[in-house]
Amino acid sequence: MDTLDYPLKLLIFTDLNDTLLDQNYDFKPAERALALIREYQIPLILCTSKTRGQTEIYRRRLNIREPLIVENGGAIHFPPGSFPIGRLPAGSLYENGEYILELSGSAESLLPSLLEAAKIVGTEVETIFDMPVERIMGITGMSSEESELARERSYTIYFLCPWKRDELFAELRRRGLKPTWGSYFCHLGATNSKGQSAHKLTALYRELGFFDLITAGFGDNMNDLPLLQMVNMPFLVERPGGGYAEGVEVDDLKKLEGIGPAGWNRGVIDLINGIDWE
Repeated sequence: MDTLDYPLKLLIFTDLNDTLLDQNYDFKPAERALALIREYQIPLILCTSKTRGQTEIYRRRLNIREPLIVENGGAIHFPPGSFPIGRLPAGSLYENGEYILELSGSAESLLPSLLEAAKIVGTEVETIFDMPVERIMGITGMSSEESELARERSYTIYFLCPWKRDELFAELRRRGLKPTWGSYFCHLGATNSKGQSAHKLTALYRELGFFDLITAGFGDNMNDLPLLQMVNMPFLVERPGGGYAEGVEVDDLKKLEGIGPAGWNRGVIDLINGIDWE
């Protein structure tokens, strides 16, 4: 297979936590939009800080076949049948039955810098690697299975910082690293971002001949900012409790009414209905 077997006009990139998923990790409020996505054969690309193992849970539940962007853009995974193998970029690795394009260094290599930076600014950090599964479940509400998979991080570190977070982030940026935060944890990566990986994947689709692709991105928090800056049509859903994440400002950003998947559902339906599909 050297091309896709369906027409392509729109790519939708989406965050998971508090965006497509509600706080119970359910996407039922978005079912109408998901049905439209299936009807129009629109690639739905999960673009998340979750690990590969976590993301696979939702790929199966959503019954989608597209590539996966994991760990804030640390890698793009290509499950079988998700993309023409002969058109994958040089450097793609074959592991565990799928191709992987790694776009960042290892999480392990980031740990010394995180600990040194915390010491310099006079704070403490607790990484997800040191948390028992029960503690992760208590913080996030995830199942024990997903909480265990959340610790199997390859490209980013999840951590908690009880005080001096801004000072710690500044020190980490001084070292050339990329700290940000999501729904429950601070995140630390090296060179990766959701936006860089989405840009790379969009370029791969365009190389298949889909030159006029429209790209849309959906998020809820600061770690989604690079994605929303990259796409043609950025959307921000309301956070749990109402309101929008502070600091997420992008040209042409559409702030959707509705928390998480309720806003996502509204935004996707309006997006699809506003495109000329002829």
